Amino acid sequence: MPIPKAHVALLRVRLVLHLLMPWWAFLVVWVSHVAGWPLIAAGVLGAIIWVVLAIRDMAISKPARIIATTPYAFSRSSMYVAWTLLYTSIALVVNST
Repeated sequence: MPIPKAHVALLRVRLVLHLLMPWWAFLVVWVSHVAGWPLIAAGVLGAIIWVVLAIRDMAISKPARIIATTPYAFSRSSMYVAWTLLYTSIALVVNST
């Protein structure tokens, strides 16, 4: 499942806006790094490893059963949750530079 186009587009817009008009949410740089890098790791682990491994044996176009384990036990849109987590954490880290 590819990254949602809206996420990529908004991430690009946010990076360009940050270059043109920087705005810092945290006055101390290390605060956003402490918050951002662990969230990036969690998003990557969630999006790439956990979610993909959960659906690797399934035909996504014609699912035969409902996945009720792994991240899908918590959210039906686990990939989107992981991408949103990545998007938010990248914004935190970029905001600190």
